[in-house]
Amino acid sequence: MARKKEPERVGINRTKIMSSAQALFLQKGTEQTKMEDIAAQAGICKATLYTYYPNKTAVLSDIALEGMKYLQQILTEKTDPRDSVHDNFIHLCRAMTQFREKFPVGFEMLLQNIGVEEAQLQADPALQETYDTGEQVNEQLIRVFAGAFPGQNRQQMVAILLQFWAEITGLILLAYNKERYIRKSCRQSRMEFLDDGFERLYQQLQAESVKS
Repeated sequence: MARKKEPERVGINRTKIMSSAQALFLQKGTEQTKMEDIAAQAGICKATLYTYYPNKTAVLSDIALEGMKYLQQILTEKTDPRDSVHDNFIHLCRAMTQFREKFPVGFEMLLQNIGVEEAQLQADPALQETYDTGEQVNEQLIRVFAGAFPGQNRQQMVAILLQFWAEITGLILLAYNKERYIRKSCRQSRMEFLDDGFERLYQQLQAESVKS
């Protein structure tokens, strides 16, 4: 009778598979990466890979889920409604940068269209958990930033947060994709460029707050 895998070993193997898959997705793109490529990169046989993931979509779903959990964790650690709006906004920006550093594929998936219909969520437990975790992150951020936008209801705050996501993620993607150009033309490191950009985004936030 085959022995069951120890939970710790299962966790290590899944982490190794996701890390290997991310490297390949970044190098070759998700469409060009095959399951056998992921197995070879992870140093396991293809049959073993299929005991963890039935297909590439499941690998991507797990990367998105782990990335969202990681983002929730660092936001919980770094943001606090008792801190100033400025400090919380900068913490949010830096948490998003950490997220991009650790889960680059998950970061880009955050910007893509994911299934939100009930039938889609029920059919994919990882997608359901990713969606639920994302909603929990939104609730965290609404609590943190509600003071900056008094009188706004939840629907309005979600719209404001989506604008935050668009502006912050856009800046982070630019900093990574144009790092060499930034060093040459701006004489700044990626983080120096981002810190300056985050402060400018905060100034925009202040202006929007005054309008509201």
